[in-house]
Amino acid sequence: METKSSSILPPARIIPIQDFNIHQSQPAFSQNIFVSNKECIFVIKPFDILYLKAEGSYASIQLSNGKKHLASKTLKSFMPKLSSNHFMRVHNSYIVNINFIEKVLRNNQMHLVLKGGFSIPISRNKQKSLLKLIK
Repeated sequence: METKSSSILPPARIIPIQDFNIHQSQPAFSQNIFVSNKECIFVIKPFDILYLKAEGSYASIQLSNGKKHLASKTLKSFMPKLSSNHFMRVHNSYIVNINFIEKVLRNNQMHLVLKGGFSIPISRNKQKSLLKLIK
């Protein structure tokens, strides 16, 4: 007769306090971001983020592996956690990881094309600073 064994959960990941770079003025690119929604808390590495998009009082996070998460935080709350060397708010509704920019389209409204073909609008007041950053 077969008996059901209780499911064993994997051990929790312990992050040493020194990995949080508390005294650093600019967040480290390798610092993990903790994102929560109704179901759980996700650990996301910033270098895996393609872009973040405002969805009202939530933020949609598109990852390089194709996964997408909805976080119960605003875009504004993410900016201090993301390195300005790698991320830029290019539009009121978008923060992009500049490492994934494949091209900039200069049509009526400027757009970024990111890895995976994602097209992100660039607001007029952010165009000059973006071009300066990527040149």
